[in-house]
Amino acid sequence: MRARILAMFMPSMLMGLLLALTAFEPRELVFDEVHYVQSAREILGKGFYEMHTHPPLGKELIAAGIQLAGDGPVGWRLFPAVFGVASAALLALVVYLGTGSALAGFVASLGLALDPLHFTQSRVAMLDVFQTPLLLGALAVMLWRRGLKWLAVAGALAGLAAACKLPAAVIGLSLGLYFSLSEESWRRRVGRLLCYGASAVAAYILTYLPYFACGHGLVEWIKDTQMFMLYVGTAFKFDHPYTSPACTWLIGWKPVLYYYKVDQSGSYVHAILAVGNVASWLPSFALLLKQLSYPRGDMDLLPAVWFAPCYVSLMLIRRPAFIFYMEPLIPALYMSVGVEVGCFAGEERALAAATATVLYLASALLLLPLSIGTLVPVSYLQRMLIVGRALWGG
Repeated sequence: MRARILAMFMPSMLMGLLLALTAFEPRELVFDEVHYVQSAREILGKGFYEMHTHPPLGKELIAAGIQLAGDGPVGWRLFPAVFGVASAALLALVVYLGTGSALAGFVASLGLALDPLHFTQSRVAMLDVFQTPLLLGALAVMLWRRGLKWLAVAGALAGLAAACKLPAAVIGLSLGLYFSLSEESWRRRVGRLLCYGASAVAAYILTYLPYFACGHGLVEWIKDTQMFMLYVGTAFKFDHPYTSPACTWLIGWKPVLYYYKVDQSGSYVHAILAVGNVASWLPSFALLLKQLSYPRGDMDLLPAVWFAPCYVSLMLIRRPAFIFYMEPLIPALYMSVGVEVGCFAGEERALAAATATVLYLASALLLLPLSIGTLVPVSYLQRMLIVGRALWGG
């Protein structure tokens, strides 16, 4: 049994090795790293940052990486890599706790570890990946223990996830409602929800202590940070060639090119691409819908509880969006596969796991070179961008 549990975490170990070998190249800032590393430098220099488009914790983590490993690629990307690997490990734990199957946990973790978008977000100094392990940690705690003390811990983790980027607040709220409203009496429901919510709000506010320490007041905090973030996150309009509506992400519409450097021959390129894994996402989404329509137990509903409210909210916002906003939703897709594998037994379970594993490995061989940043033919990158042809001007 101990060997099975250890094997369940092998995908996260594999992901950690790949990130250690590849995440710290190129040795220059790519895409939105420019903004977030600059904010991290401001935190280290004067205690807080000026541009409050997102909550502070993700930028504080990047600042912590710079403090630990220096103002260079290792420092910038240290904690994104750690959090990305932790996400794969925690997804294995969540599925194992929900299904009792180490094999199901392995399959879900392997899907996330080899997912090209999750891998890309784990090797750049951006904020999206920080939400994922904190939310998975909250879910693991709620599956492991049901007491109020543990619910408060889960709420604090959900609040910290929201303090990285606001879409996590929607997922955290939906998980808290699901586990609170499952109680039979209204008194217990209200008590559990208040415990969870109060812990989440307290943890969120605590991440602003450096802001308050710099002399800012409560009214200024609400107006200049919270209201401004709400506006930027829902209604701010701008033009950008990489934007794509949320309803198109599951079919991989318009990948985002983070980095592009052609070699001297002009035929090969080092590229970092945020691209959706359609071969895995669409079947996983179909399973999620099936489990929502015909649930066999509480675990069948969890992927939809995680996925649906956040995905719908991202479809409803008026501001332009990007495919990498899918990052906190990806675990729900692989969770649905793990739950399905866990519902089988014997040879059927082994066959389902093998099928999913082959699919994940095949799609990784096709797409991961563009997440790792290895040298590939320019024609190969162009073919991978075929859906997002607007990037190439026609």
